[in-house]
This record gives sequence, structure tokens and C-alpha cells, in this order.
Amino acid sequence: MKDKFIEQFKERIVSIILTPVFIFFLWSLQQLTNGLYGKIEPIILEHISKRLLWVVVIMEAVMIIILLFVVYILKPKGMSLKYGIYWDKDKNPHCPSCKKPLNSYDDYGINGIGFYCNSCKLVHPMSKKGIYLTISDARKIMDNM
Repeated sequence: MKDKFIEQFKERIVSIILTPVFIFFLWSLQQLTNGLYGKIEPIILEHISKRLLWVVVIMEAVMIIILLFVVYILKPKGMSLKYGIYWDKDKNPHCPSCKKPLNSYDDYGINGIGFYCNSCKLVHPMSKKGIYLTISDARKIMDNM
């Protein structure tokens, strides 16, 4: 229990430290691109037509839409992600990586408590706000939703 607390504490500290660093990085990148764009805009417009730039922008938008569509298509049908595990309509657990049914929930020692996926060879913990749940607890909570 103490090890889990220490691990969660470390994760929180890392997220507290990395969040402002990431925000500063994005802000710096934005400032850099704003400064550079004013200098390279005339060069770009001199060598590339505005029509070609619009084609590139439209192609990027189409690629983003296609990517979102593919992600939507690959989303498992009839399953919802709760507590780090996919659940079907009958409240049967499925692997969050390969979407195959899970059945063995146990304490796997160094790998932790969770479902063991025979396909992925990974242990997938099931928790709610850092508290590990049993299968029956998770099903009871989902029944009350």
C-alpha cells in the first residue's frame, strides 16, 4: 500500500512539474513561429502561389478529418471504457489494448492487481481515482449509473 502511495505521489509531482514546462514550451514555440512567420511570409508568397497554399491547407484539413474518422471506426462497438477496462453491454471486461475478453482478475505480485490478458501478456489494473476495485464493486457501481 505504501509503495502505491509513493508511486501515485511521484506521478502527481511529475505532472505538477511537467504541466507548466509543457505550457511554457508551447508558448515559446508560438512566440518563435510568430516572429519567424513575419520574416518568411514574403519569401513563401514569392515562391509559392496562394492557390497552392490553399490546396495544402485543404489537404491538411481533409487528412485530419480522415484520421478522426479512422479513430472513430476503430473504436470498439458496444463497449465503454470504465476504470481503465472496456466493458460490453453484459458487463464483461475486455482488454483495453486488444479488446479481447478478460477473465482472470488477481494479484500478480510485481505486476500488480488487475486483469491478465493472455493475448497481450499484460496486467491491466482496474481502479477508480487510484483505488483498486474488484469486479463485483465495478459492476455494482455501473449498475447504479
